[in-house]
Amino acid sequence: MDLGYGNLPITPLALGLIDALAILGSSRVSVTPGERARSKISFLVKTSPDPDQHKAKTHASESRHLRGVKQ
Repeated sequence: MDLGYGNLPITPLALGLIDALAILGSSRVSVTPGERARSKISFLVKTSPDPDQHKAKTHASESRHLRGVKQ
């Protein structure tokens, strides 16, 4: 197999090296376990319910129930 680029022959070995470089260049940089743990903790902090807010909602719904107001 002799594909020419100008007057430079491209051999199968050269094509293999080009493919390997393309694969390495396109691969995503791996995340370290520390970074993964930090992102998971920040996600949990953002998504965890606020206990004070939950108490306020519960109190409001209980007081509506005691007054006989439909939600």
